[in-house]
Amino acid sequence: VVSEFRRSLQTEVDAMFFAELRELALLFRIPERPASNRVLGEPHVLRGLLEEAGFGDVRTSSMVVGNHTEDAGAFVDLMRDEGPWTHTMVGLLGPVARERLERRLTGTVRFSEEGGPFLYHRPFTFAVATRLK
Repeated sequence: VVSEFRRSLQTEVDAMFFAELRELALLFRIPERPASNRVLGEPHVLRGLLEEAGFGDVRTSSMVVGNHTEDAGAFVDLMRDEGPWTHTMVGLLGPVARERLERRLTGTVRFSEEGGPFLYHRPFTFAVATRLK
């Protein structure tokens, strides 16, 4: 069983978050993971990787989980744990850049009421396969 984040189903807030960090990465010259990693969570990619590794009867399904954080600041903290690149980039944000990012993210979320929770979703692809002998 494999589970992977499906970037093709990301929300506007995810896209804005990563775009802001990519802009910063250019200033600090911190390379992002290869573009090919962005498709890792797509069902056809997971299926191909598992078959290439000697698995058969590969079945995939997708799931979108809705959630919320207290505010955009808590969302940025959550996203910091997405991986080493995001951890580094969020860690490099000074107070002014962090406040700007949080303001832009808050303006991107359409479903959040003023003072209400910061809503977002997480799309995943699950793959189940059988090891061939």
